[in-house]
Amino acid sequence: MSKTLEWTNGHVEMNVATLKKTCSYNYVDFGGKRKYPPARPVEHHEFLDVLTEIASPVGEVEWEPIICTERNALVTSWEGDPKECPIGKVVIQQFVTKALIKDEHANGTCAAMGVSFSEKGISVAFGQNVSVCANMCVFGDNVLRTGSMKYSSMMEVINSWFREFETKAAIDRENVELLKSIGVSDGYVDNIFGELIKSAVLANEGVKESILNVAQTGKMIRQYQKQIIEEGNPQTLWGLLNCATEEMKATNTDQTKIWQMHNKVSNYFMEKGLYEKLG
Repeated sequence: MSKTLEWTNGHVEMNVATLKKTCSYNYVDFGGKRKYPPARPVEHHEFLDVLTEIASPVGEVEWEPIICTERNALVTSWEGDPKECPIGKVVIQQFVTKALIKDEHANGTCAAMGVSFSEKGISVAFGQNVSVCANMCVFGDNVLRTGSMKYSSMMEVINSWFREFETKAAIDRENVELLKSIGVSDGYVDNIFGELIKSAVLANEGVKESILNVAQTGKMIRQYQKQIIEEGNPQTLWGLLNCATEEMKATNTDQTKIWQMHNKVSNYFMEKGLYEKLG
């Protein structure tokens, strides 16, 4: 097992066991006791263990690699070559990761929890995954963040998610299946692109809030060209949604904004899907 963190292109991937070997992230007061800020009153690896314990009764919990950027890691008490700094002297100040929750009723989808942990607070998102490598799509108000709510209140909501897991997951799966079932024409896709671009331009003028900004809309169109036109994936509302949410990248450390964007985009496509379903 490696005794140092090997940074690649400014970030590193690790598992929970390696995270536990890094320097403690707690705050210490003058009395030598642990003192955490209210928005982050727990060690990072301990928080992941708590989430695993909460989610385990409903299915197997599989943590994807924990991603930390080099600029969000602090080296303590080490004056040697940074590349040889022991893991135990590195404080991971911020990371993002995702847990897949595999239950027997999944039927081709997979529930997921996204986690962002930093000195500013903790964020958790909950939604359905279509596959291991796909982006998490969040439906409804499934994004929580300390700062806007107390840590204890956030944990109460997370516990309620898993007490009501099957009902909540079934609703999300129905939404996924609805979007998969609605095929779209080139003209329909062009209308959606037009709506998104118009929304982005008006947002730049301060007229209204955008669904996606101009850059994100451009990326969605390029993803559509790649995934739908070139690779031949099904031309459905679900395919379009995945093109839009391709923006989510593990190395982007402001995950809360990305999850909020996913939430907004998912709701936009659900409105489209319900309109088509109801005729």
